[in-house]
Amino acid sequence: MRKLPYIIFLAMLSLSTTSCLFLGPSINGNGDVAEEVRPVEDFNEVYVTSGMNVYFEQGTGLQVKVVADKNLMEVIETRVIGGRLEIRALANIWSASSKKVVITTDHIRDIEGTAGSNVYTNGRLIVDNLNIRASAGSNFRMDIEGKSVEASASSGANIYLSGLTRDFVARTSSGSNLKAEDLKTEVSDIKVSSGSNVWITSLKELSAHASSGGNVFYFGNPLTTSVSTSSGGSIQKRN
Repeated sequence: MRKLPYIIFLAMLSLSTTSCLFLGPSINGNGDVAEEVRPVEDFNEVYVTSGMNVYFEQGTGLQVKVVADKNLMEVIETRVIGGRLEIRALANIWSASSKKVVITTDHIRDIEGTAGSNVYTNGRLIVDNLNIRASAGSNFRMDIEGKSVEASASSGANIYLSGLTRDFVARTSSGSNLKAEDLKTEVSDIKVSSGSNVWITSLKELSAHASSGGNVFYFGNPLTTSVSTSSGGSIQKRN
């Protein structure tokens, strides 16, 4: 029970940090939604913050399209720095009919979301190796297929994954959740802590460690398992 105040503190710290990131001028959308294709340099990494919504679509070539209220176009920033596309709002958007960025790509490898941002896929995204990082109340809901996927969640973030991958690595902490029972994996390496939770389907090999009130729920019948717990963590098989 002594862990509970600590976990509550972490959650409050996350909310406080997220709120601080939204300090500054604010704006409301005017309800007149428009589309704008942004010119960008080549990139294979994406960073999204400020509560923005990002949608990934599979396709040849590379395109970044902003779909938002017209008066919000000037405060939605999309810029590429060192091969990484950064997406943010330059003002606090209180309300909007739309504030999304649609990315068409066939070679993404790293996606990071923070500060209440949301990341989705329109259809299945085909990748080689993909790294996903979610923090500070951000949310991911993605359908993916690839050789290797790594996902980490912290500070109240949520990740929902479906699809197929050979190798899967997950790291969660601080009240976050990673629901990947619909992601069929062959080899999984899972570590959870601080009241976070992971749901996973592993078909061949599962390595998992849960500590400090973290929980792992696994589906399937992996041929080999290596599991351990400490400090109130738990690992449970589900049907």
